[in-house]
Amino acid sequence: DVSNFSAVILAFLITAWKFSIAMFALSLPIPCGCISPLYVIGAFLGRFWCHALGPLGAFTGMEQRFSDFSLIGAAAFAGAGCRSFGVVAAVAELTNSSRLLLPMAFSAIVAIGVANLLSPSAFEAAAAMKRLPVLHQPRSMFDGWRPVWEVVDQNFPVVPRIWDQDHDAVRTWIEDTLLKQYPPPTHFPVVLGALSDPNPAPVIGSVLRSDLLEMLSQDKFPKQLEWEHIWGASTIPSSTAVVDARFRLECRPSEDLYVTAGGCFVGVVTFAGLLKDQEQDGAKPFAC
Repeated sequence: DVSNFSAVILAFLITAWKFSIAMFALSLPIPCGCISPLYVIGAFLGRFWCHALGPLGAFTGMEQRFSDFSLIGAAAFAGAGCRSFGVVAAVAELTNSSRLLLPMAFSAIVAIGVANLLSPSAFEAAAAMKRLPVLHQPRSMFDGWRPVWEVVDQNFPVVPRIWDQDHDAVRTWIEDTLLKQYPPPTHFPVVLGALSDPNPAPVIGSVLRSDLLEMLSQDKFPKQLEWEHIWGASTIPSSTAVVDARFRLECRPSEDLYVTAGGCFVGVVTFAGLLKDQEQDGAKPFAC
């Protein structure tokens, strides 16, 4: 059918033109929206596939199917570009097409899953092109649900509450083990254990670096860290998802999360550590 073949070519050319214009607009170093262009491109893609599959006799009533395929394409393409399932509800409500809710939802889920395997979202890509700072964002919606122990720093020094060694040994330990860390942390986790006991112990708080420096100026160290020097600490279990740890660190990037297993300290998750993990996953252009 020559007329149908022409319609397929025309739909493809319009989709390619709209896609090129939208990508050009998004690449400019100025604020611009991307959701509406994604809706339009997806609608054109849906109409293209309707023209392409029409000769196969897979369905009848072409005039009705054009609009259906356009709506399904708009929901799937916008969902894949934005990594958001909410566009399905937006399309259904704006077009009063609740009867297509199931096919739109299914196509959006599949499109988001495929897009996660191929590229970052439109927002991450635009931020990278415009050189804007980006917080750590897993490239896959499944990757963000990894347990946090996969990105934990297990070599982070801890301070036991009981100092059961002589003055010189404690001083040397503080200077060499704690204060020479680079970059220097502002606080250290405090565990309910002894300096001579290397076994894991429960976290009871944190101690400020400034307090340790003040103790170095004293002639004699106390036998244990006094409660007045122990501050609160943020702890998370080792089974916590990476995405949940990221949400907490986005609000307070300078805060460290102490990871525990069975109540005992196993390591630290920092904002810098999450960014480093993002780079190791092959997303170097999206790091700050």
